[in-house]
Amino acid sequence: MISQLNQDINYCTRVLGCNAEQTDELISAAATLNLNAQYFVEEFIFDCDNVMKYHDDDTLSLDAFNAYHGIYFEEE
Repeated sequence: MISQLNQDINYCTRVLGCNAEQTDELISAAATLNLNAQYFVEEFIFDCDNVMKYHDDDTLSLDAFNAYHGIYFEEE
């Protein structure tokens, strides 16, 4: 457990550049879900400035979803 905490602190401070307060918040949030900090960040936190690199028009297309399921939702 101590080893994982040291790894989490190292990841938060060296990789993410978090200060002590941010590191504490991040590790606490991850621990609430029984996850380590690196996994929590990589799976659940997105950089909003670069969100388009996660967006694939083919897989996130409303038209493709509608055609596949035979349901026709319209965007408002």
